[in-house]
Order: sequence, then structure tokens, then C-alpha cells
Amino acid sequence: MLRPLTSTAFFAFVTLSAFSIGGSACGGFALSDPASASVDGATLGSDSGNSLRDGGYTTPNDAGACWLDRPTALRLIPPELPWPSTTPGLRVSFQLLDHKLVPVALRAEGVAPAWTSKDTQIFEEGKTSGFWVELRSKNGTLLYQRNYFDPLGTRLEAPGAPKPAPPPPELDSGFRDPAPTDAGFQNVPVCPRDGAEFFVEIPNDPAATELRLYSDPLSGPPSSASLVGWFKAN
Repeated sequence: MLRPLTSTAFFAFVTLSAFSIGGSACGGFALSDPASASVDGATLGSDSGNSLRDGGYTTPNDAGACWLDRPTALRLIPPELPWPSTTPGLRVSFQLLDHKLVPVALRAEGVAPAWTSKDTQIFEEGKTSGFWVELRSKNGTLLYQRNYFDPLGTRLEAPGAPKPAPPPPELDSGFRDPAPTDAGFQNVPVCPRDGAEFFVEIPNDPAATELRLYSDPLSGPPSSASLVGWFKAN
């Protein structure tokens, strides 16, 4: 389920029960829809499409304090992470490197996560807030979606400002700030560290040709999600 725009978050690792990726523009992106883009042959060579300096990404025009670059071309999973052909499910681990989400591990799972589009909320780029993964077929048909709650840890539960001391009696005007005098614990936004990792679980569907990740902006309040990871499946 989507996280509320005002929800309190813990700085935690992704669990088996939470997932979603989405990220709208922190300021705006000059980028076409994935369906209209082509595989970037230059990024699909010996570099496996995961070089952090080889292009194939755009950066938000107004990225703010922290951001995720957006892929402009379908990228290959590194050859050292072979995609199993028979296992029912997969766990794919990603790492944040230089503002990009890079696959770093792929593990076979004996059980495929269940999902159906019937009676299920569908997440949509540009309309839905959150963070989610999805699988699509060659013709763009949605095969699987799953949302995760803040997998990169962009919210930290921390003590608020201490309660201010009262003024001395001779200087006390009697006025009190209407804001709470004791903030207690607060939901504090933080930039995820470079090297932060999380994983997603997906079914090993032979019809899937694309694995996509979507995320909210890393800076500012939650907003509509944008594509931040785009990889060739199978």
C-alpha cells in the first residue's frame, strides 16, 4: 500500500513485506517515456550497461540536496549476475552509486511473490507517490508490481528541538509561541548514503523482458514517482 504523504518513517532496511519505488521530478526531467526509448547499444557492451560515467542517464534540472538520476535507455544486468531460468522467484539487490541504482546481487528464491491486477491498486508513473518495482512484457503489458516503504532510508526518526527555557520573570511578557514547546521525536529527511543497498523480490516470469524501479524525489515532500531504474529481464 502507498505510504501516506505525512507518514512517519524509520531509517530501516527493506523487509519482505514492504516495497515500492517511485520518484517524481525534484525540479523537472527532459526525458521521454521508457516505452518510446530504445536499448542503448553503447551501454550494453562489456561494461554491462552499469558504468556510472557512460551516459544513458539524466539528472533532474533542480535536483535539490539529493536525487536519483533517471535512465534514458534499457540496461543489462551484469553478466556476473546470471538470471536463473527455472527458479520460481528472484531477489535482486541494488546499490546506490553516484546517484544511480545499480544491480549488485541476484539470488534465486523457491517461492514467487503472488500478485494479480484484479482488485489491486495499480501504481502509475507521474500519478502515484511511493517506491515500487514492476515487471513488463515485450509489448509493455504489466506483469507484476510491488511497493516498498522508503528502501533507501530517506526519513529518520530523531529527537526534536529541546523545550526552551522560560524567560526570567522580569522579562516575561506573558506571550507564548503557539507552536509546541516540546517537539519530541520528529520525522527528519536525510539523504541516503552512497553505497546504500536494498533488495526487491519478483517472480521469475519468462514473459518479463523489463524490470523497472520507480521512486519519489529524494529531496522535498513525497510527490508523484518517476522511473529511476530500467533493466533488461531474463
